[in-house]
Amino acid sequence: MSRAFLSTAVPSTSGRERRVRGRGGRRGFGDGGGNPAVVVARASSAASSAWREESDVNAWARETWSKFIERDDDVVDATLGRGRDALAVLANHGDAHSGLVYGFDVEPEALVAANEAFDRAGVPESRRSFHLKCHSDMLDVVPSDAKVGVVTFNLGYLPGGDKTTRETRAKTRADTTTSALRSALSLLRVGGCVTVIAYVGHEGGWAEHDAVRDFLAQLPCREWTVTTRAVVNRHNAPILYVVVRDR
Repeated sequence: MSRAFLSTAVPSTSGRERRVRGRGGRRGFGDGGGNPAVVVARASSAASSAWREESDVNAWARETWSKFIERDDDVVDATLGRGRDALAVLANHGDAHSGLVYGFDVEPEALVAANEAFDRAGVPESRRSFHLKCHSDMLDVVPSDAKVGVVTFNLGYLPGGDKTTRETRAKTRADTTTSALRSALSLLRVGGCVTVIAYVGHEGGWAEHDAVRDFLAQLPCREWTVTTRAVVNRHNAPILYVVVRDR
């Protein structure tokens, strides 16, 4: 079996320099008037914000979804959480999106929060199908003829709460995650993508990441393209994997 091509994308700052456009006549110091300190501070803040986005694994995932999602695609959020990822996918086409969103989570709190988020966003119940199930059981719910364009995995555990609360929450595991990935790939349409954000800072995080990496690395490169992106000089930084079905 061929091994998929794995590449590491390094965030680029090329062409992303921010210019302060003048609003104060010839001074060109914007709202800071003639005070260079104000201009420097604002430019520094803008550059810092831009760099945070360049190193934000969730922003990378959102950028990826926007390139692959089609208006009539079904979406699978394999780690539903509070519904933010699923809503971010839908936002690419807004009300024009006609597909169904399938969501899976083992935390009852997650389903409540996700349904509330979808209600606030005005997404009708007829366009969502949320389940208190492990993502490894997605084939029990998602029909084989669904037009699935995007599948998202945000591994780890439900965020929020204090340290004690977080420690009691269920965590995704290597065995069920790789099983869910296998199911997700079987559902994905040609030209669609699966994204996996692996968090490695918690107990079991690295083991789960390694299992995901090893599973994806064995996908046939004639059918799949697998890439990875991470901040390499930050300790235990999360890692994004993108899987595209080519044929």
